[in-house]
Amino acid sequence: MCKLYIMCGTPGSGKSTWCKENVPETAVYISRDKIRFSLVKENEPYFSKEKEVYREFLRQINVALEAGKDVYADQTSLTIAARAKLLNGLKVKPDYITVIYIKRPLDIILKYNAKRTGREFVPENAVINMYNSIQEPTRAEGIDRIVEVD
Repeated sequence: MCKLYIMCGTPGSGKSTWCKENVPETAVYISRDKIRFSLVKENEPYFSKEKEVYREFLRQINVALEAGKDVYADQTSLTIAARAKLLNGLKVKPDYITVIYIKRPLDIILKYNAKRTGREFVPENAVINMYNSIQEPTRAEGIDRIVEVD
């Protein structure tokens, strides 16, 4: 029985940190940012290879699910459309889908983001725009469980 855990939250909200502290060793952790940074060179624009990044993100998730592993998919997943795109891209249907929604106040997120360095730092206006675009996850999206972390 394999489970899919979809991380949800703005950049700087603490998704990756939560995963480092909570993902069991038996599960597979797949970070869209890690894939991006492995494909996009330092001097290239952040989103220059987005189709390739997303394709690889989905491929890794599907391979792990096919192997019967629990998967933690780390991306922002802020909108219904973003979560639907992920769920529709699954070739293997997990037995159970949980969204882990890292729900923090904007001032805390901006503080966390300000501590990031290099390519991990996201411009403040982008974080604010993303925060304002959040569509909270609901079970109507085909999600079995929603866990709010604040």
